[in-house]
Amino acid sequence: MRTFVIDTEYLTWNNINSIKNPLKRKKGEPPEIIQVFVKEIFTKFKNEKLIYIKPSHYKTYPYRISKLTSIKKFFLNFKGISFRSAYLDLYKFLPKNSLIISNGDESSIIEININLNNIKKKLKKLFFINFYLLIKNKKLFENYKKKIL
Repeated sequence: MRTFVIDTEYLTWNNINSIKNPLKRKKGEPPEIIQVFVKEIFTKFKNEKLIYIKPSHYKTYPYRISKLTSIKKFFLNFKGISFRSAYLDLYKFLPKNSLIISNGDESSIIEININLNNIKKKLKKLFFINFYLLIKNKKLFENYKKKIL
């Protein structure tokens, strides 16, 4: 089983921005992915993919995202590809039965974007692990420490 680390950047609003911004966020506006980075770990070879995605559903680009990620809307309009193309690239890049580690709920964000863009899912078995939830489970790590000592 090959192991990968994934990180995504996506457009969202926090509560402060939605209150201060005169163009308030619509209720239930989904997160739209603008960048995906995937890197294989536990290998000697450099096997990674960085994809920029042009947003197509957000009416405004939250300033907070530019400040946080340094990714500007102009850059995405120039270098970004559609989510459909990005999804196909990821599908080709990740082998079946891969273990994908994330520091958040990347699998849900990707699933939301698949539905948002009306893409028929390709069937490939991938295993996602949310590392944040894993380290949050203190009992799991207490048992692990006991085995090491």
